[in-house]
Order: sequence, then structure tokens, then C-alpha cells
Amino acid sequence: MTDNNSMAKAAMEMAADVLVGDLQEEAKQKINRPAAYTSFFVKVIGYIDQLKIIPPDFKSLRTVMVGINKKTQSETEEEIKRHVPKTQSSVTPRDLEHWVQTAKRGDQIVYYTGTTFDKKMMNEASVFGRARSLAMDYDEVVKKKKNYQYRGHTKGEWGCNYTGIVDLVQEKVTNLQRDKEGNVISYPIYNYIMVKR
Repeated sequence: MTDNNSMAKAAMEMAADVLVGDLQEEAKQKINRPAAYTSFFVKVIGYIDQLKIIPPDFKSLRTVMVGINKKTQSETEEEIKRHVPKTQSSVTPRDLEHWVQTAKRGDQIVYYTGTTFDKKMMNEASVFGRARSLAMDYDEVVKKKKNYQYRGHTKGEWGCNYTGIVDLVQEKVTNLQRDKEGNVISYPIYNYIMVKR
């Protein structure tokens, strides 16, 4: 039994002695079930925090439980850090170039995940620009002597010719979320996907 487990069991025994009513019975039932300790500790801490006058025994029990939960959380975080590979969390324009050269027809890569209205960081903006240039020859302002496959208007006239190398697709991951009053909590989140032609 590790040091943390023995401390947690001692805290459960203390809870079985100090607490009253349903919580005391629950502590006695869970005393030999270490997997249930953390959730029980959170429940007890919440109970103690809502009391107007906190007896000294409850105060010391709360201190012990909070300490054990913090230690368990830090150990879990360290364990995760050891097992999660150190990889980059975003795609670079160079990654897109390499992917286009090595991908087969129909292969897909998610080059960005976020909302349409996100402020994109410099790297994300350069990835968007590179993805667009791989998919189409895009002009923000229409050139008079150039034929375009598609022309559009969004705060001015623009045009593009598709390159036929890749297609860009937007796939909705989550919908728009609103609170009870109808205010927007979060906008829809999309995966921006590049598909090799």
C-alpha cells in the first residue's frame, strides 16, 4: 500500500469517526474501497463548506481530505505527462506541404479545429493561407484580364480558380450553444479538413 493510499484510508477512518448520519454510514461502507475515496472526499468537503459553523474535527478532516485530493491530482498529472507523447498541437504550413506530397487520393487531414470567429494566431493564419493556396488560386480583388471559375462578394469582389490538388471541407463538431435567456454561450466548432484529390 502506497503512502498516499494509507493516508487516504486513515482519512476515511477519521471520517467514519467524526461524521454523522448518512455520510458516516457511507464512509464505513467505502472504507475498503480506495477507488471511491476521491469522490467521497469531494462530497464531504462540499458538505463541510456549506456549514455555517464548522466544528474543529470537521475542519481538520477537511484539511486532510483537501491535501490528499491535491496530492492525488498532482500524481495523476505527473503520470499523464509521462505517458502522453510530446507532440505539437497544431499543423504547420510545412506539414501541409509534406502531407500533400505523400497523401493518396481521398486522404484527409484536419488542419484546424475552432469557431469561424476565432482570432487566429500567426501560425494558424499561415496554415489557413497555405491551405487556401493549395486548393485555389485566390485573388482578394478581381483582376480584369483574368478568367475565374468562381466570383463572390463579401465586402468587395473576389475571385478564385480551383487547382484540383485538394478540396477544403468544413465539418461541424458542435452546434451553437445558448443559455436559457437566448444569449450565445459558444459558437459552432468546426473541423477544417483538407481532402486530397
